[in-house]
Amino acid sequence: MYIFRENITQIQERTSPDSPSEFLLFQNYPNPFNNHTTINYQIPHSDLGEYSPRVCIVIYNVLGQCIKVLFDDEQLPGEYSVSWDGMDDNGCQVASGLYFYQLTAGNRKILKKMIYLK
Repeated sequence: MYIFRENITQIQERTSPDSPSEFLLFQNYPNPFNNHTTINYQIPHSDLGEYSPRVCIVIYNVLGQCIKVLFDDEQLPGEYSVSWDGMDDNGCQVASGLYFYQLTAGNRKILKKMIYLK
């Protein structure tokens, strides 16, 4: 007589809101904007454990020129937001039009576009 017993153990990785699992750059809001806009993004945990990549968020004009650096520093995994008031790095108001914002973290890059209206 044989007795077969099946013991199944399931392991499921749990993530909390403070530990995102994906590298994401969200669409700015409001868009189009005329006073200020907010950009949300998340930096995930690495397979290597705690990882603090250098994170850079830059605004470009349609010519590809960097007009504003919103953030440039190391960040722990998590969800973040930055806002932009339509001013360039020289403190001048930019012209109405199409702009691009890019998130760079480690070797990853994501680019999105937004519209500024005066």
